[in-house]
Amino acid sequence: MTRAYGLRIAIFAIFGLLLGVLMTFLMQPKYEAIMQVLVDQSATSQSRMMTNAEQSVADLLQSPRPRTVATQVEQMTGFGVLSRASQAVHQKYNKPYGSIKELDLIELQNSLSVEAANMSDIIALRVRMPDKELAKDILNEIYLAFDAQNQEASREVGARALT
Repeated sequence: MTRAYGLRIAIFAIFGLLLGVLMTFLMQPKYEAIMQVLVDQSATSQSRMMTNAEQSVADLLQSPRPRTVATQVEQMTGFGVLSRASQAVHQKYNKPYGSIKELDLIELQNSLSVEAANMSDIIALRVRMPDKELAKDILNEIYLAFDAQNQEASREVGARALT
C-alpha cells in the first residue's frame, strides 16, 4: 500500500516536471520595459471670487493648474496617446500600421501596467512584450506622444487666451 502510494507521487512529480519543461519551451519569453515619469500635481486652491471677465475665461485660468495623477495616468494610457505611439513605432520599423500584432491598441493596453501612488509625483509605466527593443521603443513613443499631447493642449490654451 505504501509502495503504491509512493509510486503515484513519483509519477505525478515526474509528469508535473515534464509538463513544466514543455510549457517553458512552448512559451515565448517576455521582456519588460519600465519608464518612470515625474508629473506635477501640487495642490492649488481657488478661494477668491472671480469677476465677470474672469468667469468668461475660467477654463483658461484653470488650465495651467496641475492635474491629478489619476487624470495623467488616464491620459497616458488612453487610446489617443497609444494610437500615436503605435503609429510612430510602425513608422520606425517601416511596417504598415496594424502589421505588428503587439502594437494593436487593445493588445498594447493589455500589456501595460501602471503604478502611481496617490501622494507621489511619479508614475511608473511597464510594458511586457516578446521583443525587448519593441518594448523599449513603444514606451519611449508613449512618453513622446503624452508630452506632445500636453504641449498641443498648452498651445491651444495660449492661443485661446490671446484671442
